[in-house]
Amino acid sequence: MHDDQGFTRFFFNDAGYEVREDFSWGKAIHWSLSRVRDPQTNAVLDLRLLCGTTETKLPVKLDGTLQRSEFYIPYFSAYCGQINSKHKSEAKNVSQVMAVEASKP
Repeated sequence: MHDDQGFTRFFFNDAGYEVREDFSWGKAIHWSLSRVRDPQTNAVLDLRLLCGTTETKLPVKLDGTLQRSEFYIPYFSAYCGQINSKHKSEAKNVSQVMAVEASKP
């Protein structure tokens, strides 16, 4: 599904229940929301948000709220943006420390 916020791709299990949602801007996936479902009832047992390489476990009760809200895409996008910028900052800090250490006699 494509709209002015980006592109959303949905994945379903054999029973037709959503198990994953990928949201992207351009070519890269910005975040992915995964639902682990009970094989008999299809009830959501686990809810995970993947931002790059960082996975965050979300409260399962949040799932029903998400499906009825138009605000979860911008919320998760901002959340993942913060995580990704933090990782870039940490990577920069590590490289700066390594450069300083390498220049010591």
